[in-house]
Amino acid sequence: MKKAAYKLKALLVVVVFVTANCCTAQTITIKGKLFNAESKMPLHNATVIITSLVDKSFIKAEITDTEGAYIFHIPQPGFYSIEASFTGYTSQIKDSVLVDEQHIAVAPVYLAAAAKDLTGVTVKTKPPFITLKSDKIVLNIAQSPIASGGNAYDALKNAPGIIAQGDQLNFRGKSITVLVNGRPTNLSGDDLSNMLNNLQASGIERIEILPNPSSKYEAAGSTVVNIVLAKNKSFGTSYVLTTGIGTGKYIRASSGLDFNNRNKKTNIYGGYSFNHESQYYKTGSVRYVSNGIISSNEYEVRKRNNNAAKLGLDYDINKQNSFGVLINGYINYRDRDVTNAASLHYIANSADSVSKVFTKGQAVFKNPSVNLYYKTILDTTGKELVFNADYLNYNKSWYDDFVNRYYDAQGEEYINPDYLKDNSPANINVYSLTADYTIPTKKAKWEIGVKTGYTITDNDIMWQANTGSGWKVDAGKTNRFIYKENVNAAYANYIRSVKKWNLQTGLRIEQTNTKGESVTMQLSNKKSYIDFFPFIQASFTKNANNEIGFSYRKSIQRFGFEFVNPFIVYQNQYAYSKGNPDLSPQINHAFSVSYSLKQSLMLGVEYTHSVKSLGVSYASQNNVTVSSYANFKGSDVGYLYINYSKKLLQVWQMNAYVYGGYFKYNVNTGSYTQQQQSQNPFYGIQLGNNLSFKKGFSAECSIAYRSTLVSGIFEMKPYYFTDAGVAKSFLKSKLLFKLSVSDVFNTQTIKMHTDYQGVVSDKNVKPETRFLKLTCRYSFGNKNVRGKRERQSKLSDIKNRI
Repeated sequence: MKKAAYKLKALLVVVVFVTANCCTAQTITIKGKLFNAESKMPLHNATVIITSLVDKSFIKAEITDTEGAYIFHIPQPGFYSIEASFTGYTSQIKDSVLVDEQHIAVAPVYLAAAAKDLTGVTVKTKPPFITLKSDKIVLNIAQSPIASGGNAYDALKNAPGIIAQGDQLNFRGKSITVLVNGRPTNLSGDDLSNMLNNLQASGIERIEILPNPSSKYEAAGSTVVNIVLAKNKSFGTSYVLTTGIGTGKYIRASSGLDFNNRNKKTNIYGGYSFNHESQYYKTGSVRYVSNGIISSNEYEVRKRNNNAAKLGLDYDINKQNSFGVLINGYINYRDRDVTNAASLHYIANSADSVSKVFTKGQAVFKNPSVNLYYKTILDTTGKELVFNADYLNYNKSWYDDFVNRYYDAQGEEYINPDYLKDNSPANINVYSLTADYTIPTKKAKWEIGVKTGYTITDNDIMWQANTGSGWKVDAGKTNRFIYKENVNAAYANYIRSVKKWNLQTGLRIEQTNTKGESVTMQLSNKKSYIDFFPFIQASFTKNANNEIGFSYRKSIQRFGFEFVNPFIVYQNQYAYSKGNPDLSPQINHAFSVSYSLKQSLMLGVEYTHSVKSLGVSYASQNNVTVSSYANFKGSDVGYLYINYSKKLLQVWQMNAYVYGGYFKYNVNTGSYTQQQQSQNPFYGIQLGNNLSFKKGFSAECSIAYRSTLVSGIFEMKPYYFTDAGVAKSFLKSKLLFKLSVSDVFNTQTIKMHTDYQGVVSDKNVKPETRFLKLTCRYSFGNKNVRGKRERQSKLSDIKNRI
């Protein structure tokens, strides 16, 4: 496989350079002028931006000269959008400009203080909170005072199609990868939730949801969620200070400060945020055994102190070359106090015995990362080469102390208690190098790139037990596990417009080498494989208001690193969990067809077929439930949706998202066959309502309901919740106060039923979800600072597995 890897890398290099030299670039010239609508005088130093309607990407920006003129040289014909803006004037957009000749003259644009309809130019008013497109959904955070006064998690969980289940987020039943400014977050589960809660929405311009991202993105993950931080307009320094206090059962508080400083060549930016919270979790379960039931009730309180910081530099060497560095990370401290009571009830009798486990734990999570990039524009046709180098470290220290006490039916302790200690440190190092090359041609655009990444994880778990004769190592639970992974990848995308058709196709190739080694058990497992990930997307734009789209994407879902670690996590004498070192990645094939009307109505149908589906697996050993992970044979998901967004009565922005479909899981594995498969239809609705009144008052209410849903071996019961809030701005929107209540009726409870491999159980998980929060945001300094450059790190596939 090493020879194959070298041959693959050599082939990819040849492909890159042959393609680059075969693509002769010719440009098309677009000219226009801007004028003052009243005086008819030219507007000097106005900003004009051209954006592609093929992939909705930014192309170029120009400044008008003393005659109000601007000139663009673009690489290919197609549909474009041209936006003109100038300080103190109303910005305007000319949509769906069809470019199919060598020289295009755009009608003069007249900017005025008041909105007017000018020569086919659409006056740009404030965009709605939610914009619907065939290839993406955009949440314009600044247009919702409620959302902008909160955090990224609150804004994202109310996006149409996003469902939050505990610490997991998914979109239309598919996994997501979260990026910030095109940069990966490297997080999942509770860590991702903490990061999003610490990211103040006041600094977010928009959230983009890409249901079927192109081959340029990592093959891992089905849907990309990109959080774009706010950008401004001129030089200087600006600050955003956010602070808040809230309460549920316990008091919580947060604060943060972000800054951005830019001069002609240098942009320095950074920020720090702190979040303190306590939150309870209630878990109850009943397992049905042949001679009775085993019940378990757990109550946990987690206390968190989260610290996050970032510091970045962008430097423009000249008009063609720039480089930058970004250092960010977090240090999170978490304490937990858990009481778990498990009892065995024989048929027609009271509890025969009860065991109670008292747990006290401390953990520290550290996640520093560094990104270096260099960008060069090779010629006037727009050829561009970008290099990225990334390093990520994830370090976890984890300590738990357990006390097991045993009681008989009369409530008396009948044996001495057991004492356990768990010391579970983990360390992950990730290294990545990438190169991305963009080649515009006369009729199309090529995107070509290569990547190599190396990851090493080291988990050293030591259990000790004390039964009255001193502390001794528990060899049955102790284990050191080292996992190494090398992924080499390359991609090529071809983008073209043919009249009213926008076409994009691509292929990503990934060659993977893995080695899992249990040092304690002296076991080793190596794997090497090559995967091909094709992508195709086509859309027909009849006009600016009607668009039909189709896409197909193959993707991979790699397991979290803890999934393959065979260490044991103890819950009580009747339940524990462990990893599975023999797991394989899940492969997904996703098809979609969509139609959008006026960017306010979207209809769509999606189908996803997965093989080697990853999921939680249960097994029974006497009266003990063993939870692990498995590759199921496959799954099929059919999904239909209707999304409608409309402004009513000038003050009410309404968004309704209705969905339904069918889940089917073949939960058979290589070692187990079950006749009855997991399957069922499902449906749901999400309603979002934003109200904006005069004098800075606003209000918001969102409601969500989801029916019974099958997820692997679990049947998830229906649930619903309601969030609401009000806000008031002062000092020309520089100061904002927001009061909000999450889960108003305290209904967010996860209820699930399982019948698999002899384990029949019902489980309820109720995290604390109802909070009252008061947030204050204050913006000061120069509010028109140009924001930091958006650039992309290449570790999203790794970060979402930590």
